[in-house]
Amino acid sequence: TGLALRVNDDGTLTDTTPFVVDAGGQVGIGTTTPGSVLHTLVSTGRSATFDSSHANGPYIGFNSGATPRAYFGSEPQITSPVTGTAANFGLGVPSGNLVLATSDIVRATITASGNVGIGTTAPALKLHVSLDGTTANTGIYNAAFDSALFTTNVGGGSFRIFGASATASDGTNLNIMRSRGTVASPTDVLSGDTIGAYRFQGWGGGARFNLASMDAIVDGVPGLNDMPGALPFSTTPDGSS
Repeated sequence: TGLALRVNDDGTLTDTTPFVVDAGGQVGIGTTTPGSVLHTLVSTGRSATFDSSHANGPYIGFNSGATPRAYFGSEPQITSPVTGTAANFGLGVPSGNLVLATSDIVRATITASGNVGIGTTAPALKLHVSLDGTTANTGIYNAAFDSALFTTNVGGGSFRIFGASATASDGTNLNIMRSRGTVASPTDVLSGDTIGAYRFQGWGGGARFNLASMDAIVDGVPGLNDMPGALPFSTTPDGSS
Protein backbone atom coordinates (compact mmCIF):
# COMPACT_ATOMS: atom_id res chain seq x y z
CA THR A 1 0.00 0.00 0.00
CA GLY A 2 3.05 2.28 0.23
CA LEU A 3 2.42 2.90 3.94
CA ALA A 4 5.12 2.61 6.61
CA LEU A 5 2.54 2.21 9.40
CA ARG A 6 -1.21 1.64 9.54
CA VAL A 7 -3.41 1.33 12.61
CA ASN A 8 -7.03 0.27 12.12
CA ASP A 9 -9.64 0.95 14.76
CA ASP A 10 -11.91 -1.93 13.69
CA GLY A 11 -9.27 -4.65 13.34
CA THR A 12 -9.64 -4.99 9.56
CA LEU A 13 -7.88 -3.65 6.48
CA THR A 14 -11.19 -2.28 5.24
CA ASP A 15 -11.28 0.38 7.95
CA THR A 16 -11.97 3.73 6.27
CA THR A 17 -10.75 5.90 9.17
CA PRO A 18 -7.29 4.55 10.03
CA PHE A 19 -4.19 6.17 11.48
CA VAL A 20 -1.38 5.92 8.94
CA VAL A 21 2.18 7.02 8.33
CA ASP A 22 3.11 6.91 4.66
CA ALA A 23 6.51 6.14 3.15
CA GLY A 24 7.37 9.86 3.14
CA GLY A 25 6.68 10.24 6.87
CA GLN A 26 3.36 12.04 6.44
CA VAL A 27 0.72 11.25 9.04
CA GLY A 28 -2.93 10.66 8.13
CA ILE A 29 -5.77 10.46 10.65
CA GLY A 30 -8.98 9.35 9.03
CA THR A 31 -7.31 9.15 5.61
CA THR A 32 -4.90 6.72 3.93
CA THR A 33 -3.54 9.38 1.58
CA PRO A 34 -2.18 12.24 3.69
CA GLY A 35 -1.41 15.31 1.61
CA SER A 36 0.78 17.05 4.20
CA VAL A 37 2.91 16.30 7.24
CA LEU A 38 -0.31 16.05 9.28
CA HIS A 39 -3.63 15.46 7.51
CA THR A 40 -6.88 14.85 9.39
CA LEU A 41 -10.18 13.94 7.75
CA VAL A 42 -13.59 13.55 9.37
CA SER A 43 -17.08 13.24 7.92
CA THR A 44 -18.75 15.09 10.80
CA GLY A 45 -17.67 17.24 13.74
CA ARG A 46 -14.28 18.78 14.40
CA SER A 47 -11.15 17.86 12.50
CA ALA A 48 -9.04 18.41 15.62
CA THR A 49 -9.26 19.67 19.21
CA PHE A 50 -6.40 21.38 21.02
CA ASP A 51 -6.97 21.36 24.77
CA SER A 52 -4.95 22.84 27.60
CA SER A 53 -5.21 22.74 31.38
CA HIS A 54 -2.98 25.81 31.68
CA ALA A 55 -4.62 28.85 33.29
CA ASN A 56 -3.70 30.98 30.28
CA GLY A 57 -5.51 28.66 27.87
CA PRO A 58 -4.34 26.86 24.71
CA TYR A 59 -2.31 28.12 21.77
CA ILE A 60 -0.50 26.94 18.67
CA GLY A 61 2.87 28.35 17.66
CA PHE A 62 4.30 28.67 14.15
CA ASN A 63 8.10 28.76 13.83
CA SER A 64 10.73 29.07 11.11
CA GLY A 65 13.34 26.81 12.63
CA ALA A 66 13.83 28.15 16.14
CA THR A 67 12.38 31.57 15.30
CA PRO A 68 8.76 32.17 16.40
CA ARG A 69 6.66 33.66 13.60
CA ALA A 70 3.03 33.60 14.76
CA TYR A 71 0.69 32.41 17.49
CA PHE A 72 -2.93 31.34 17.39
CA GLY A 73 -4.68 30.93 20.70
CA SER A 74 -5.97 32.57 23.87
CA GLU A 75 -5.03 36.19 24.53
CA PRO A 76 -2.55 35.61 27.43
CA GLN A 77 -0.64 33.10 25.29
CA ILE A 78 -0.14 35.49 22.34
CA THR A 79 0.91 38.59 24.31
CA SER A 80 4.20 39.44 26.01
CA PRO A 81 4.17 40.41 28.79
CA VAL A 82 1.13 38.27 29.50
CA THR A 83 -2.09 40.33 29.49
CA GLY A 84 -5.79 39.75 29.01
CA THR A 85 -7.97 36.77 29.78
CA ALA A 86 -8.06 33.20 28.51
CA ALA A 87 -11.65 33.77 27.38
CA ASN A 88 -10.35 36.02 24.59
CA PHE A 89 -8.91 34.40 21.47
CA GLY A 90 -6.87 35.76 18.62
CA LEU A 91 -3.85 35.82 16.33
CA GLY A 92 -0.49 37.30 17.17
CA VAL A 93 2.94 37.82 15.66
CA PRO A 94 6.02 38.53 17.82
CA SER A 95 7.46 40.81 15.12
CA GLY A 96 6.56 42.06 11.67
CA ASN A 97 3.05 42.58 10.33
CA LEU A 98 -0.16 40.58 10.55
CA VAL A 99 -1.88 40.31 7.15
CA LEU A 100 -5.15 38.99 5.74
CA ALA A 101 -5.23 37.81 2.13
CA THR A 102 -7.80 36.59 -0.39
CA SER A 103 -7.09 35.24 -3.89
CA ASP A 104 -3.38 35.31 -2.96
CA ILE A 105 -3.47 39.12 -2.51
CA VAL A 106 -2.99 40.95 0.79
CA ARG A 107 -6.21 42.86 1.56
CA ALA A 108 -5.61 44.07 5.12
CA THR A 109 -2.49 44.71 7.20
CA ILE A 110 -1.86 45.40 10.89
CA THR A 111 1.66 46.72 11.31
CA ALA A 112 4.01 46.13 14.22
CA SER A 113 3.17 49.66 15.43
CA GLY A 114 -0.59 48.94 15.41
CA ASN A 115 -1.62 50.81 12.25
CA VAL A 116 -4.40 49.14 10.25
CA GLY A 117 -4.35 49.26 6.46
CA ILE A 118 -7.08 48.20 4.05
CA GLY A 119 -5.95 48.28 0.44
CA THR A 120 -2.43 49.22 1.53
CA THR A 121 0.39 47.20 3.09
CA ALA A 122 2.03 50.30 4.57
CA PRO A 123 -0.67 52.17 6.55
CA ALA A 124 0.51 55.61 7.66
CA LEU A 125 -2.35 56.15 10.15
CA LYS A 126 -4.21 54.16 12.81
CA LEU A 127 -6.78 53.42 10.08
CA HIS A 128 -5.64 53.86 6.48
CA VAL A 129 -8.00 52.89 3.64
CA SER A 130 -6.54 53.19 0.15
CA LEU A 131 -8.17 52.90 -3.26
CA ASP A 132 -5.51 54.77 -5.22
CA GLY A 133 -5.88 54.55 -8.99
CA THR A 134 -9.57 53.64 -8.96
CA THR A 135 -12.88 55.50 -9.09
CA ALA A 136 -14.49 53.29 -6.46
CA ASN A 137 -15.94 54.66 -3.23
CA THR A 138 -14.88 53.62 0.25
CA GLY A 139 -16.82 54.28 3.40
CA ILE A 140 -19.50 53.16 5.84
CA TYR A 141 -23.06 52.19 4.96
CA ASN A 142 -25.87 51.92 7.51
CA ALA A 143 -28.64 49.79 6.00
CA ALA A 144 -31.00 50.44 8.93
CA PHE A 145 -31.12 54.16 8.11
CA ASP A 146 -30.24 53.91 4.40
CA SER A 147 -27.32 56.31 4.81
CA ALA A 148 -23.65 56.32 3.85
CA LEU A 149 -20.45 58.17 4.65
CA PHE A 150 -17.79 57.75 1.99
CA THR A 151 -14.93 59.24 0.03
CA THR A 152 -14.33 59.12 -3.70
CA ASN A 153 -11.65 60.34 -6.07
CA VAL A 154 -14.21 61.16 -8.78
CA GLY A 155 -13.85 64.79 -9.80
CA GLY A 156 -10.56 65.38 -7.98
CA GLY A 157 -11.46 63.79 -4.66
CA SER A 158 -14.41 64.42 -2.40
CA PHE A 159 -16.02 63.49 0.87
CA ARG A 160 -19.73 62.76 0.73
CA ILE A 161 -22.59 62.07 3.12
CA PHE A 162 -25.61 60.49 1.48
CA GLY A 163 -29.02 59.61 2.88
CA ALA A 164 -32.33 58.46 1.41
CA SER A 165 -35.76 58.99 2.96
CA ALA A 166 -39.37 59.49 1.90
CA THR A 167 -39.94 61.91 4.82
CA ALA A 168 -39.71 65.58 3.83
CA SER A 169 -38.01 66.67 7.08
CA ASP A 170 -35.35 63.93 6.98
CA GLY A 171 -32.44 65.92 5.57
CA THR A 172 -28.84 64.71 5.61
CA ASN A 173 -27.05 66.26 8.59
CA LEU A 174 -23.47 66.84 9.61
CA ASN A 175 -23.36 67.62 13.33
CA ILE A 176 -20.20 69.19 14.75
CA MET A 177 -20.48 69.23 18.53
CA ARG A 178 -18.26 70.37 21.37
CA SER A 179 -18.36 70.66 25.14
CA ARG A 180 -15.89 71.41 27.86
CA GLY A 181 -15.07 68.71 30.39
CA THR A 182 -14.90 65.27 28.81
CA VAL A 183 -17.02 63.27 26.39
CA ALA A 184 -18.24 61.13 29.30
CA SER A 185 -18.83 64.13 31.60
CA PRO A 186 -19.46 67.22 29.44
CA THR A 187 -19.67 70.74 30.84
CA ASP A 188 -20.91 74.01 29.33
CA VAL A 189 -18.96 75.79 26.64
CA LEU A 190 -18.04 79.43 27.27
CA SER A 191 -18.36 82.63 25.30
CA GLY A 192 -15.60 82.79 22.69
CA ASP A 193 -15.16 79.01 22.41
CA THR A 194 -14.74 77.71 18.88
CA ILE A 195 -17.18 74.85 18.29
CA GLY A 196 -15.85 73.85 14.90
CA ALA A 197 -14.29 75.12 11.72
CA TYR A 198 -13.84 74.47 8.04
CA ARG A 199 -10.31 75.11 6.83
CA PHE A 200 -9.57 75.43 3.12
CA GLN A 201 -5.90 74.76 2.42
CA GLY A 202 -3.64 74.76 -0.59
CA TRP A 203 -0.18 73.32 -1.10
CA GLY A 204 2.60 75.79 -1.80
CA GLY A 205 6.31 75.99 -1.08
CA GLY A 206 6.41 72.47 0.33
CA ALA A 207 3.60 72.82 2.89
CA ARG A 208 -0.16 73.33 3.29
CA PHE A 209 -1.47 76.80 4.12
CA ASN A 210 -4.91 78.18 4.92
CA LEU A 211 -6.47 80.30 2.19
CA ALA A 212 -9.97 80.58 3.65
CA SER A 213 -11.88 79.45 6.72
CA MET A 214 -15.30 79.42 8.34
CA ASP A 215 -15.53 79.18 12.13
CA ALA A 216 -18.47 78.57 14.44
CA ILE A 217 -17.97 80.50 17.68
CA VAL A 218 -20.02 80.88 20.87
CA ASP A 219 -20.93 84.56 20.75
CA GLY A 220 -22.19 85.30 24.26
CA VAL A 221 -22.92 83.58 27.55
CA PRO A 222 -24.71 80.26 26.90
CA GLY A 223 -27.43 78.83 29.10
CA LEU A 224 -30.45 76.52 29.07
CA ASN A 225 -32.08 76.76 25.61
CA ASP A 226 -29.70 79.65 24.89
CA MET A 227 -26.66 79.16 22.64
CA PRO A 228 -25.67 82.42 20.90
CA GLY A 229 -23.39 81.94 17.93
CA ALA A 230 -21.40 83.65 15.23
CA LEU A 231 -20.12 82.30 11.91
CA PRO A 232 -17.20 84.47 10.77
CA PHE A 233 -15.66 83.88 7.33
CA SER A 234 -12.05 84.77 6.57
CA THR A 235 -9.67 84.69 3.63
CA THR A 236 -5.89 85.02 3.37
CA PRO A 237 -4.68 88.12 1.54
CA ASP A 238 -1.98 87.88 -1.11
CA GLY A 239 1.55 87.81 0.26
CA SER A 240 0.70 86.19 3.61
CA SER A 241 -0.27 82.82 5.10
